[in-house]
Amino acid sequence: MAGPAATLGAARRDAARALPLIAWLNLVQLVTSLGLPVFMLGIFDIVLAAFSMPAAYWLLLAIAIVFVLQGVSEAIRALALQAAAARLACRLEAPALAATARLGGSPQPLRDLETLRQFVASPAAATLLDVLWAPGFLIVLLVLHP
Repeated sequence: MAGPAATLGAARRDAARALPLIAWLNLVQLVTSLGLPVFMLGIFDIVLAAFSMPAAYWLLLAIAIVFVLQGVSEAIRALALQAAAARLACRLEAPALAATARLGGSPQPLRDLETLRQFVASPAAATLLDVLWAPGFLIVLLVLHP
């Protein structure tokens, strides 16, 4: 039987397979979150300046598409996080049960595993990846409207 460090490393590698997908979905979330500021810039700079109703309709259509894309990517990201959390919990369930038996039936290892699974499945885990994209997001906003 493998040691605890090897088991944890294997579980971490197994759950990390979803990381590239989650990172790309975070990038899609970031790009689509630029939609509202760009929409407002378009309203003020194009529609109100030229009183152009066709431009307003096109901007409304574009922002509707952006919001749909944002919702779909958020749903896929949530499913990917839940799958990664389930994979991690599956891999660590047997060692947690063994630790429970070693501790005389104390449920603490199982509680810890459930807490870890809930964190990995939550949006808080994806927020850590959002932090990596934040400087680029701010630079794009600065370029769009200095």
